[in-house]
Amino acid sequence: MKLKKMVMFGLIAFFFQQANAQDSMVASPKPAPSQTFRPAPKFSFNIPLGYTLDESASFDQGKLTAVGGFQYGGAFEFFSSPSSSIELSYQRMATTFPLFDKEGNDINETDPEGSLNYILLGGNKYIMKPGSKAMPYFGAGAGVGIMNSKGQSSTNFAFNMKLGVKVPAGKSAAFKLQAYAQSMTATFGSDYAEVGDGGIVYPDRVFLFQFGLGGVLCFDR
Repeated sequence: MKLKKMVMFGLIAFFFQQANAQDSMVASPKPAPSQTFRPAPKFSFNIPLGYTLDESASFDQGKLTAVGGFQYGGAFEFFSSPSSSIELSYQRMATTFPLFDKEGNDINETDPEGSLNYILLGGNKYIMKPGSKAMPYFGAGAGVGIMNSKGQSSTNFAFNMKLGVKVPAGKSAAFKLQAYAQSMTATFGSDYAEVGDGGIVYPDRVFLFQFGLGGVLCFDR
């Protein structure tokens, strides 16, 4: 967890250093066309791609790990103002789920494949400065997280947070570099509790909080 935080803070510092470097390159005493804001798009089709790090979660009967892997998806971003947007996104990550009992044995070794899916509605806030092509931004969203494993699916609440910088790559294209965190609570397996002379079986829940780094290809319109 300490390594993840160090990577995240390092990337955040890099983003803002690059944004400030763009500003420092502008040294004209008179306003120039490059010092005006880039026209804001009405909407944008986005293709995000990132790498999500390993994450483990403990529960009553052991520990579950979601092995790190590439994450991809799509998003539609509507701009309510030049510096604010609403975004609907879907992202999927194929992964494996090693499941260890209290003795450290992997009890999910024969069938660990699965996936994590996020369907989120949220918003982004862009920081715009005259003369700077790079636009730092931050955003957050909430919705549903779907965990698929062993042919079963569990749908629960999920949310994400992100921080990055957007740089234009043409008249109607741009790319983003970003760090993100995403979380879901999911049902995985079952637990047993004794009640009187018998017992009851109830679903076990795990809380995943994942970190990732990636980029987004944006088609602005």
